[in-house]
Amino acid sequence: MGKKVALPLVYYRRQIMVLVLCSIFLVSMAAFCATEEDVTGAKGMVKTIYGLIDDVFGISGMEDLEDLLVIHFDSGTLKAGGITFTSLSTVLTTMYKTFQNLGVMLLLVFFGVGLLQSISFQQMYLEKLVKQFIFLCIGIVVMSRSMDLVFGIGNVFSALIQKIVSNANVSYADMESQILNLKMAIYDDCHVSTGTGLKAAIADTVSNMASSISYIIQLFIPSLIAKLSNVVVSVMCWSRFIELTIMAIVSPLSVCDISSGTGAGSNAVRGIKNVMALALSGAVIMLAVFICQQIQFGILSANVMNQENFMSCIWKEIVVAVVEVGLVVKAPGLSKQILGMA
Repeated sequence: MGKKVALPLVYYRRQIMVLVLCSIFLVSMAAFCATEEDVTGAKGMVKTIYGLIDDVFGISGMEDLEDLLVIHFDSGTLKAGGITFTSLSTVLTTMYKTFQNLGVMLLLVFFGVGLLQSISFQQMYLEKLVKQFIFLCIGIVVMSRSMDLVFGIGNVFSALIQKIVSNANVSYADMESQILNLKMAIYDDCHVSTGTGLKAAIADTVSNMASSISYIIQLFIPSLIAKLSNVVVSVMCWSRFIELTIMAIVSPLSVCDISSGTGAGSNAVRGIKNVMALALSGAVIMLAVFICQQIQFGILSANVMNQENFMSCIWKEIVVAVVEVGLVVKAPGLSKQILGMA
């Protein structure tokens, strides 16, 4: 009998490669039902899909939005967007005093004009004279604390915004649970296993990859629009903060005509209403974003589970996102309508 010749390991490289690939496919494509741990540890395209879903719903973005909208002013410290502006407060106070000096001069001018208008050449009514001096005293008091008044109004509506977020967190608990179920369903859809053979493993890999790509393509546009919406919302929030700061600096000019004695018809009252409308716009923005997110969640959760009318659902998501941007942009106007100013 002939002696057996030991073949080198390289000779079996094809068989070894096939065995390794089969092992990898069989391990990675084992059929199972996704768990919360699977969702948390997702990688690759499935993790990308989860990121797109989070962008569409933007649950974590509500906390960032709260930080942008909540303005806190206390003892010379100004806080907005989660940032404490210590040096800015000093600069604002200095600029405010400049406008305050100008406001005092205008306050006296309006007092004189109002005094002339309230008396006749034939006789001077004592009650009219007392009324003018009362309005002058009110004007001096308001002007001396006008910046604190503006930021105080901002603090009040910031508390209202925090209350809205607190109430919204109750519904977010259920929303996060439903989104987790959605992610688990997508995880199972992208990890299908139909067999144990090499051919079945390769077919499952291709099919799962196609499902993942399909999800990414369909969620990409809504995710992009959601990100653009977040940019617009951030711009509006920072614009609100800057406008409120400017109104606080120049507030002495807004209240200086209170000494004219015109009462509710003075620019001071209109100026205070404008400050209230600007502060209220933050609450309107928060409500608009929250309601639109709830609508988006309802649309997607009602369709995606069974993979029925998915593209129709996605276009509805886009429409709601566009409506959200429109409402955020219109928030200052809506606030004035709420206060009966428009």
